Amino acid sequence: MIVIGIGSNSKAQVADIAAALAGVQAQIAAQGLERSQYLLVAALRRDEPWTPEVGRIEAVMDQACLKADRLSWYSQHELQARNAECLTRSEASIAAYEIASVCEAAALVGAGPGSRLVVPRMVFNNATGAAATMVQSIAEGLSALEKARSS
Repeated sequence: MIVIGIGSNSKAQVADIAAALAGVQAQIAAQGLERSQYLLVAALRRDEPWTPEVGRIEAVMDQACLKADRLSWYSQHELQARNAECLTRSEASIAAYEIASVCEAAALVGAGPGSRLVVPRMVFNNATGAAATMVQSIAEGLSALEKARSS
């Protein structure tokens, strides 16, 4: 399963989020990967300018053929925990939140332990998007959990 993470700055609008979703979904398709089944929005604050319009974002998801089962919010601490696995760095994000890439970290957190990025951060005006894949087997998942517990 593929998970999409979204980041945004304070100027982001629904159109920026829609562009990020479409752009990441296009990269997923170009790689021949399965369609995303979750949308995980990584906003550190629920008061982002576009959050009151989540209904419109859900409509965008439907148009993009995304079956979004949940819209999740992550804390700064949860995102920071996956910093080492981010492939890109945003100096603005690091300065503000000590997170290398909000969208990459969100995709990784949403995809769970042992997940890996399949689409690194892409910038779409005032929003960013990335995608991660979940572990492929129970054995891989257990191994990743074991590794996480021991560190």
